[in-house]
Amino acid sequence: MVFVDMALSVKDSLLAYLRKPNRSNSEIAIATATLIAIGLMLKYPDRAIGCDSRPELGKKRIKGWPLVGNLPEGIQNKETPLDMMLRNFEKYGDVHTITIPARGRVILVNNPQIMEHILKTRFDNYIKGFIFQETGYDVLGHGIFITDQEKWRFHRKTATNIFSTRLYRQVVRGAFKTSALDLCDVMIKEGELRNKPVDLQQLFFKMTLD
Repeated sequence: MVFVDMALSVKDSLLAYLRKPNRSNSEIAIATATLIAIGLMLKYPDRAIGCDSRPELGKKRIKGWPLVGNLPEGIQNKETPLDMMLRNFEKYGDVHTITIPARGRVILVNNPQIMEHILKTRFDNYIKGFIFQETGYDVLGHGIFITDQEKWRFHRKTATNIFSTRLYRQVVRGAFKTSALDLCDVMIKEGELRNKPVDLQQLFFKMTLD
């Protein structure tokens, strides 16, 4: 309320200022731009620009800053985003929502039943959308992890054919076995050279990449 009262007061002052004669074009331009900014801040006082208020979400909404929403919190915690998410889940519950400029309203879920509903029970009802596809295109292209509907069904059918019993056995007997033997050699050498415990997690990550 304090912010709204202050913004309205500034708006009234600027309107009175513009009504006075003999104002230069630059003064009018600056005052008009300021009025537009104040108007947008009044329309989006606690969320990113372009996002609907969604009052029906109630306490599930994490209120942010005018126009930029929850972006400042994300920037502040850019090194520890998972810690930030955990704090928010503990504070706001298993389902809550934030707003980010150019990304809109983001709904975060930490509930197995809801995830099953989204990813399995009503999978067709939840598309990945153009934002996700645009963001991940450079890495994932038009593959199964990024497409929707008919394209996704095509990729899923293709993948299903690839993961047949015969091909799976060929992979296990070939690449998996070779990588596992290489991993054993590395573990033996690492243990002998360092004469101390080996970081298995790091080695497993490298094996996965292989």
